[in-house]
Amino acid sequence: MRFSHAASNTHAIFDEEHLISYSGLAPALRLAERAGLERLTGKHVAPAAADGANAPAKIAS
Repeated sequence: MRFSHAASNTHAIFDEEHLISYSGLAPALRLAERAGLERLTGKHVAPAAADGANAPAKIAS
């Protein structure tokens, strides 16, 4: 398979509004993991108290 666009121009779409209620949270967490939520959280989330807070790890788990 060949892609005609750069990876930076792609995005994940979460378009199934009943996915969590039908199949649980696991597919939604897998989608977030594939979309790089942990990396983005590390870049954009800064906790007010830095004593032991690890926002990317907490959001991804």
